[in-house]
Amino acid sequence: MYARRVTIKGDPTLLDDVVRTQRDVVLPALHACAGFVAQLVLLDRAAGEVIGMSIWDNEENMYASEAKIQPARQQVAEVLRAFAAPEVRIYELAIFDRP
Repeated sequence: MYARRVTIKGDPTLLDDVVRTQRDVVLPALHACAGFVAQLVLLDRAAGEVIGMSIWDNEENMYASEAKIQPARQQVAEVLRAFAAPEVRIYELAIFDRP
């Protein structure tokens, strides 16, 4: 499995709007992609930071989703009035456990 982490920093007063955008825009885009497994969204309200972590069944599907996901990512950055471009990192997911 693989994970894509996106970190965006911006206006902390807009984080509730970001959560709505995640629900209304990002999640539907992710659900439309082959191999999508899960999405986590972490907020640091003091720092104005949002981290989205999408989980994928394999590396190929993760990379293939990029064209569908990039516009949604940009919309989140705009809603948050991001200070810089979103930071995207890719990881191999060694352990994914849920009870």
